[in-house]
Amino acid sequence: MDFRPIDTIPTINTRNLIRTASVVNLILLLFYISIEEYITGAHISNIHQFHLLLQPVVLFASLAESTPLMLVTIIAVLVSAVIDGAILFLNFTSVSRCLAEPTASCFELLWEKGVLSIIAVSHVIADVLLILRLWSLNKAMNNKDIHEKAASESYKANESKEAPILKTVKVIHAKLRIIHAFTLLPGVIYSYRLAYKAMENGFGNLNIFYLAAGIHITIDIYGLAASGSHNRDSMILLVIAYVAAAATNIIAGIMLYGETNRGYMDDLALLISGMYIFSDILVLYFGFLNISYYDKFDKFKKL
Repeated sequence: MDFRPIDTIPTINTRNLIRTASVVNLILLLFYISIEEYITGAHISNIHQFHLLLQPVVLFASLAESTPLMLVTIIAVLVSAVIDGAILFLNFTSVSRCLAEPTASCFELLWEKGVLSIIAVSHVIADVLLILRLWSLNKAMNNKDIHEKAASESYKANESKEAPILKTVKVIHAKLRIIHAFTLLPGVIYSYRLAYKAMENGFGNLNIFYLAAGIHITIDIYGLAASGSHNRDSMILLVIAYVAAAATNIIAGIMLYGETNRGYMDDLALLISGMYIFSDILVLYFGFLNISYYDKFDKFKKL
């Protein structure tokens, strides 16, 4: 049944620091994307965009209870730190050459390389912090694995078979609350942009999917409000709602990606659509996990 220890305060703080550093990396990436069109010189800073794939994995690892996933994430962030460090080195070398042998054309690109160096060094710092915190969380999870195994063996040896407390269910409710809260602000931007596009293009044909995907935020608000009082039925309702929301979001994302005259707000909406795909997977994963816990507990009560 449910033998895994709940997080201690230091472990909770470690998870929160991991999420903070991950969000910082995403903000840095969004800042780079917003200024990329104004950079005219040759550079390789666009490689930073791999954070768009890595950071959702980091966020998932900070929420999940998987030690193997944590080890894989640590290795991935180590590789990320090396790549960001290489980009920083190349940008810093260009700045140093400009300062050592100044020319008119060099000074024109100096601000570009300077800004790109600041972005790169910020990524490196965030990566180092992530590695340290992920390693700390990995040790804490190893300890939890040991205690969980010992508790399970003790329960099997206990003839009275006392009913286990559903601690993990409550922890998952808290994790779902974090996901819902995290998506609220991007959801406002996403809903506004998609509603505007639906009205701009008319509600006919496939444009209705823009409006349908825009109501995702209402499901997030429901999930946030109900996260402290979920039962099996409300969890099933949440899963069904997120399956529908995920489907409409994917269709809206494909439609956004297929447009040839996207503006900055459309690109931002496309990024948020990608974020929603990841957050929907997380909610469905934890939702099905909680339903399975409820089912196991119901079977236990019938014994």
